Amino acid sequence: MQKLTNHVAEIVVVHKVIPKDQSFVPNSDRFENNAFHNSMVVFKADVTYLIYATGDLVVKYNVYPHSDLPTLPRIGVEFHIDKSLDQIKWYGRGPVECYPDRKEDAQVGIYELNVENMHVPYIVPGECAGLVDVRWAAV
Repeated sequence: MQKLTNHVAEIVVVHKVIPKDQSFVPNSDRFENNAFHNSMVVFKADVTYLIYATGDLVVKYNVYPHSDLPTLPRIGVEFHIDKSLDQIKWYGRGPVECYPDRKEDAQVGIYELNVENMHVPYIVPGECAGLVDVRWAAV
């Protein structure tokens, strides 16, 4: 692993662990992310990826914002996966897209959809299929 840097974030691999009991967790990485604004660290995010022998991936985020921030920055993750994985199941708000400003309309539950059915062809292209308060997701 290597240290990666772009214009807004610095990602450092803090440690990589491969336990002897391969049936439990074959790979575990912990990353430390620092986001910058005008050369000042505005938040730190510790991210841990646990990859189990079953194929399950658990991502844990701990975010530590700088005390002078007016609002918490958006933090997320994007995965690019094989197109054959076309079903998504999640525990959280649904079954339709929902965002922080209108999440009360969506009930917490376990939902399953075909990924194609999550796309909304808005007149002005933008983000779609957003889900808030998701506790877990499986594809």
